[in-house]
Amino acid sequence: MLTEPGIRPRSRGADVAVDVCVIGGGPAGAVHAIRLAQLGRRVCLVERRPFPRLQLGESLSPGVRPLLVSIGAAWILDAAGAAPVQSVMRHWGASDTTRADPRAEGCVIDRGRFDALLLAQARAHGVQVLQPASLCHHERNGSAGWSLTVETAQDGIWQMTARLLAFATGRTGGGASRTPASATLPRTMALHAYWSGSSLPREPRIESVQDGWCWGVPIPGVGYNALVFVDAAVVRGGRGALDTVYSELLAQSPLVRPCSRSARLSPTLACDATPSRAITCIAPDMIRIGDAALALDPLSSSGVQKAIQSALSGAIVVNTLLEHPDRADVAMAAFRRQIDDTASRHGRWSSGHYAAVASDAAATPARPFWTERSRDAVAEVPPPAPDPTLTPATPLVLSPLATICETGCYGAEFVMERRAVQHPSLEAPVAFVSGHDVVALLDTLSAAPSAQALVERWPLPMREGRAVARWLVQHGILVAQPSARGI
Repeated sequence: MLTEPGIRPRSRGADVAVDVCVIGGGPAGAVHAIRLAQLGRRVCLVERRPFPRLQLGESLSPGVRPLLVSIGAAWILDAAGAAPVQSVMRHWGASDTTRADPRAEGCVIDRGRFDALLLAQARAHGVQVLQPASLCHHERNGSAGWSLTVETAQDGIWQMTARLLAFATGRTGGGASRTPASATLPRTMALHAYWSGSSLPREPRIESVQDGWCWGVPIPGVGYNALVFVDAAVVRGGRGALDTVYSELLAQSPLVRPCSRSARLSPTLACDATPSRAITCIAPDMIRIGDAALALDPLSSSGVQKAIQSALSGAIVVNTLLEHPDRADVAMAAFRRQIDDTASRHGRWSSGHYAAVASDAAATPARPFWTERSRDAVAEVPPPAPDPTLTPATPLVLSPLATICETGCYGAEFVMERRAVQHPSLEAPVAFVSGHDVVALLDTLSAAPSAQALVERWPLPMREGRAVARWLVQHGILVAQPSARGI
């Protein structure tokens, strides 16, 4: 039950005071709560659904494991039965390939088990988990933060105060925690069903069809999940309409269609798969993380990784807001920049993949689904080529296009203001290259008569120094001294 804003039910549970209340217990919410607890914060997490739950996002990109390592939770992948992915069959437009990963760093997983284990890890770190529970009412309470009313299934109504609210409510949110968001592409629906049988594909498969795209993924211990992604306008009516659209698109996919000859384990299910971003992702007493801040196009298959990344960096931001309110502007700007950079980069990437099909009328006749989603496609700009005239003996200077500025950077516990280099070739100011303070290295520039001498002055191993210097030259930050051109 969700009560209307302004109504405060009589308390039948307990009064709780915490530093942070996290709304939502998926990977973003659980990881955010774990990291905040590790930083010494009192955290309560409210999750409205019991676990394990059926959840999409079963393909985890290679970057998920090191992120879990950073909070001591990598064991969860093995405990949840993660199966490594060595190849993905792909038919996209005119391109027909098998993408191999000999190191099998990505994996597929039962999200129900994965999410439940992450939430158990949060409990083990001292996070107070209320589940199933609903946020009934929340309002700002001056300098005290937030006054909250939470209804739990077992203990009734809890009255709570929290200095900061963290929304990890997913792509669409719900009730009082719904995310004010703007779509970044036309609305997309994911229709899917689970299948079982000995003839099912053993690897993930992805394929473009005329009016959408299909994705199939084998989930350990669950079955084969076959999904179709289609414009939301196509899905109208009740269950029968879902089945019709789902079957029609699945029938167009030679790669994923074979699953339809197996035993069906579920009806056709539907969920929103529209890329979107929150209108406000951060305030001095509120943060949105994971899909509640930025929901990527599912084409990227990196939604869980990006959600966890925002949860971890968001924990550093929250810790800064609570401990060093004088750094609030710097911390919030760093988080906004992270969300903006991720949205821009993935938006260009996904639009380019849609454009590849939209422009290939021979393989798949151009349809609105593809043309509308390729509107932001831009030609990939190759990295700048090194100046062929440069040698180790060439004197280097800072490019006149480069400037030094102050920017917020994530430290181990807090956001700190650091000097950074800014250049038109960079999407954002850069403070560290390969973990090294780039501006501190550039400070030695005037004392070095050559590129070789510059690297030798740096307090790092020669191999690392050369790699940093190469990066600075390739991005046009260091250029040859005008009088030394042609050396």
